[in-house]
Amino acid sequence: MLPMPAGVHAMPKFGCCSQGFVFSQARIGDLVSWYESKRIGYVDMLTESYSDENKEIRWALTPSVLQHVGSKSSKKNLPGEHKHRLTGYETNWNFMFEENDIEQLRWEHKQQTEAEV
Repeated sequence: MLPMPAGVHAMPKFGCCSQGFVFSQARIGDLVSWYESKRIGYVDMLTESYSDENKEIRWALTPSVLQHVGSKSSKKNLPGEHKHRLTGYETNWNFMFEENDIEQLRWEHKQQTEAEV
């Protein structure tokens, strides 16, 4: 399987293991209410349900702009069962994110903010 080319791509189903979600500001109130009504659950799975029920479009950004920092995951972690393989938590780490060049990102951010002025 080839990696996704750089850019923004529609990902209509099963956007697994998201490090972050991007929504229109106009949708945030509805999304927060959705989370509050569900009361408990993994954010990625709740957001999938919300998106399904509201016919929302999902997008994937490549390269990734966020790193997974959560200590819990919706992926099952079966200790002992896979002694010599990475755990579910370890596989969530986004190795491609680590390839980002901080100086290049700083320059791109500066260019964007100056263009908006």
